[in-house]
Amino acid sequence: MKPAKYNGGYMGRWLHVDLSTGTLREIPLDPEMAYQFVGGSGLGARLLGEFLTPPPDPYAPEAPLIFMTGPFVGTPIPAAGRYSVVARSPLTGLVGEANSGGFWGPELRFAGYDGIFITGQADPWVVLVIDNGHARLVEMPHIGGMDTYRVQAYLREKLGLPKARIATIGPAGERRVRYAAIMNDHGRAAARTGLGAVMGSKGLKAIVVHGNAKVPIAHPESFRDILRRTMRFVIDDLYTQMLRLGGTILYTEVGAMYGDVPGRYYTEGDVEPWVQNVSAPALTDLYLLKHVPCYRCPIACGREIRLPEYDEPHVDGPEYETAVGFSFMIGADNLADAAYAGHLCNRYGLDTISTSAVVAFAFYLYNEGILKPNDVDGLDLSWGNSRAAIQLVEKIARREGIGDVLAEGVKRAAETLGVPELAVHVKGLEVPYHDPRAFSGMALVYATAPRGADHMSGDMYHVDTGREVPELGITAGDRWEISEEKARVTARVMDYRAFTNSVILCHFEDVTAQGLVALLNAVTGWDWTVEDVAQAGERIYTLKRLLNYRLGMTREDDQLPKMLQRPLTRGHSAGYVPDIDTLLTLYYRVRGWDENTGFPLPETLKRLGLEAWAPNQEQRRTST
Repeated sequence: MKPAKYNGGYMGRWLHVDLSTGTLREIPLDPEMAYQFVGGSGLGARLLGEFLTPPPDPYAPEAPLIFMTGPFVGTPIPAAGRYSVVARSPLTGLVGEANSGGFWGPELRFAGYDGIFITGQADPWVVLVIDNGHARLVEMPHIGGMDTYRVQAYLREKLGLPKARIATIGPAGERRVRYAAIMNDHGRAAARTGLGAVMGSKGLKAIVVHGNAKVPIAHPESFRDILRRTMRFVIDDLYTQMLRLGGTILYTEVGAMYGDVPGRYYTEGDVEPWVQNVSAPALTDLYLLKHVPCYRCPIACGREIRLPEYDEPHVDGPEYETAVGFSFMIGADNLADAAYAGHLCNRYGLDTISTSAVVAFAFYLYNEGILKPNDVDGLDLSWGNSRAAIQLVEKIARREGIGDVLAEGVKRAAETLGVPELAVHVKGLEVPYHDPRAFSGMALVYATAPRGADHMSGDMYHVDTGREVPELGITAGDRWEISEEKARVTARVMDYRAFTNSVILCHFEDVTAQGLVALLNAVTGWDWTVEDVAQAGERIYTLKRLLNYRLGMTREDDQLPKMLQRPLTRGHSAGYVPDIDTLLTLYYRVRGWDENTGFPLPETLKRLGLEAWAPNQEQRRTST
């Protein structure tokens, strides 16, 4: 690819906010940088990289917190209403990123900006307000302690901006729970890697955005034609129809058929006896009020439900990860309790995956006799006691008692409790609820994803059940295969997701690769090919790996936790454990990485234009 100016797809500027001095200034968007790293988590990582030598502590005032959109965000493209947050993670110490849907991302662009770059530290609490290109900081110390729902309603009324969109932290972010989330549009979350804690460390409670600008389209006439075809594809696609009907929780039934849904802290492979009570039909029949879409999304996989058991008339319904984490993972099948635990995570601003995984870890230790009632503040953490899980969520958000230990994340909590070998994490990030013993490709994804165990870096469980992108060489195979081809397809999937997380496009809207390229060219005025998309994804993915090496990551960190290298005795994945060492050797080979160090070879860096980003030995030494 040759650098080119964009004619559309970008607002052309981002906002730099120094909270220590109260200074706000506009920075022009570098068109060459946008061309190489696109937007979203890709462009965010590129900007972050300039501030990682030497790397600051994640909570240091000079450590940046970056909000970034992509060229699709705020356009009529379906399922493109997202934004990314990038910073050094307080949970992993590596490049942290989180991604959220809803309406906040598009509204930031309507307010006039592609992104926000935040440094410094204010006296708690301040609110950043951006209204039609005019930005200001408002001191509001009295909103400290407010939950995320209350903050959103309060700021709209207080600021006189009833149509504004608000991204905020809750009490968990204020107390620097290491997996605190940033919440927007009621219960949408930029959840993973603890960037809500970074926002809290800066004394920034919320960012309010509102505007009437339009995202420029380079070729509006051809765009309209391509958009019509895209909408037809999305509406007619069987997978999106299923999501529209059942939401993401429908995967409890599908995943159980593959042994992909873990139970009892990853030790139980047969969850089918519980599935009928925690499923899409159960949620629809017992609790559903309405479907909730993101900006211009025809899928509407979100759910608004009622919970009469808790006297809650309007609650954000649990998606798949939340439902499984607060039910099967603790040996329970109570959907109402799981939904309420997720509701509390939204209110307090917590990542539901990390929170439920840490809670399940405490349950596991209790049932193994490692933790006694006195160790967990007198709670009964017997398998199935979902009400006790709800109490743990409260304690974590407040950092009370055992909650203060668990608020550090499973890696640190296990070290404190003297059982580090029992913690299920990769690079410090808790493992989502797609079991790598069900799909060998997921073992590779978890081991090598930039932010740690991350199903959003590569959905091989989707690919090997039939969701293919043949133009990019992404085709289904044997789910337990150990081969160079499996490694190659996994690498292609991860590159593809690095790209879609940068344009930004929801993973649930998989248009054809040709359709994706046509949309990109119509929006930006570029002249990309499918091969350009693949290379851009590889460049973005590789840059994040280079930054992680600069932050102290080594080849030894590319690994699965010991608990996930034990075979299950029951379920549809019983007896199988992926040979992760062989898979990694094959993966490094197809990536063009050194097979001993996992570091990209010089010719690979040259091909991707990343030679200047390779950390030297001194940088690696000082980062640890």
